[in-house]
Amino acid sequence: MKRIYFVLFFFSFWACNQAKSIDIDSAKSPVGLLMDITLSVAINSGRDAGPEYMAAGDNCSLFTSDDGISWNISQGASTPFTGCSGGVIYGLAQGNGRWVAVGTLTSTYQTNANNCGLWSSANGVDWVRHTCPTPSPSSYSNTPLRSVVYGAVGGVGLFFTSGHKMGTGANEDYYGLVSLDGINWAFRKLGPTPTVDGGLITTCYLEIDNGVARCSGETGSYSDAILKYNSSSGVWVADTDLPGYMGYAEFPSSPPNYNPNTSWFYGGPNHSRFTFGQGDSANYVNRKLSGGDWVEVVTNEILGTYGILLNSAAYKGNLIVALGDACTWMNSTDGGTNWNPYESLGSCTYDNGMPDFLSVTYNSYVKQFVGAGRSGRIVYSETGLEPSSWTILLTGFSGTINTLISKP
Repeated sequence: MKRIYFVLFFFSFWACNQAKSIDIDSAKSPVGLLMDITLSVAINSGRDAGPEYMAAGDNCSLFTSDDGISWNISQGASTPFTGCSGGVIYGLAQGNGRWVAVGTLTSTYQTNANNCGLWSSANGVDWVRHTCPTPSPSSYSNTPLRSVVYGAVGGVGLFFTSGHKMGTGANEDYYGLVSLDGINWAFRKLGPTPTVDGGLITTCYLEIDNGVARCSGETGSYSDAILKYNSSSGVWVADTDLPGYMGYAEFPSSPPNYNPNTSWFYGGPNHSRFTFGQGDSANYVNRKLSGGDWVEVVTNEILGTYGILLNSAAYKGNLIVALGDACTWMNSTDGGTNWNPYESLGSCTYDNGMPDFLSVTYNSYVKQFVGAGRSGRIVYSETGLEPSSWTILLTGFSGTINTLISKP
């Protein structure tokens, strides 16, 4: 009904404009300004409630912003995450009109009992804690959660979240959940995992691209496990569609001092797929185009050294931006064929000991790239093209911002 009223409103003014030559330039006419506001409301009335950008991290913290520049921060005693006291938020997702946050209730990630943090919100402000389902077999307990995503899988919008291994054995499955609405959750183990070295801190990182959910596993030294969700059977299975070389999957360090994505997948523009940061502490990038084969497009290009990893990527059109450790980053202006490596990000340089950036997102409504990482740093850029295009924000938050997303 609102859209019908808007159409009638528009054509009424159009007719009057033809008869009386009213200027509808918003800079010159009150009528034009009203038209701009009405058109904006009509176009954006379908957007979900909540901020344009959301981030979270240490000390049960939540960051919200509508422009990526001015931020509201709640943490500690003022956290909106019920039951979180000294805990860490590791993942955020948004979809189907719902925001979801996952992490720990306390700071000790290795503790399973009463430490599974799972919350959802309709507006990004008021959050409800959900009980994490008991695994099957019930001899296992639920675990803290490290990763959450939302997307269409098998034609159905689904939330997935993953935790760490449910036992200390070499081939134990990961704790996982699935939900249609972000409120009601069901247990779905993530496995099989290979027989490798491992322990409670090993986990896998979720992503959804081209209608397929995958979890990139870090299961021990010199090993990896890539799983995909079979939407027909509702179970996770081994994924064999992998690059010929992915490096050696490095055993992850224990939170909170961990590198979050030593090996991860990313869905790029035009149905392309990427793997980044392949495990042996080197910044390899593989790409697969729709209907094609995996091709290695970057070989340890940043600083030509090991120990510098890319942690997150975002794109607009054919421009892809990937942020990494110690203010290093890369971009590609041709959809991932060629890459430009950089050793500085705004005022942040590799040499001056500035922190790692762990997340980056692009909001097509605000038209801005925003990234976040350690020491409470946030960075933003309209173009994502040159180091000088980025501005570093000091939020006053001393901890790590582990995750950052924007509203679709």
